[in-house]
Amino acid sequence: MTDYTAWPAENCVPATVQQLITRFFVLADTNEKSSPDEISALFTNDGEMHGLGGVFRGRPAIREGRAKSWNGIASRHHRVLTVYSRGKEASDILLIGEIYATLVNGRTLNTEFTARLIVDNASGNDPRISFYKSWADSAPWIKALTG
Repeated sequence: MTDYTAWPAENCVPATVQQLITRFFVLADTNEKSSPDEISALFTNDGEMHGLGGVFRGRPAIREGRAKSWNGIASRHHRVLTVYSRGKEASDILLIGEIYATLVNGRTLNTEFTARLIVDNASGNDPRISFYKSWADSAPWIKALTG
């Protein structure tokens, strides 16, 4: 997950925020009944999540969106490669990564993604994601889904 991650050299991303990012992607890659609840709990009450599946505002909507996030997917693995922080407080983060997925139709894909996270209470003991937005080329997904 984040074993290969290059964090900012100035160590400005607190361990609690690093753990939050790691937990987010572990849950994103876990197809368990409890995962949608657990991932929504990483967000503020009014947090937003933007991705290929749409825009979800608030914990209940994030939970519902995550419950559908495995439609058509047999397995997936995010690998965060590089993390950038805007400022020393690590409340505005940009990351670059790769995603490997196997679809239920047996096809596989490997593509890059970029994501932005805004973290509330980044310097505290209980940081939460208030905003998450990811970008990825949809062409590999479409090709894998449709052949």
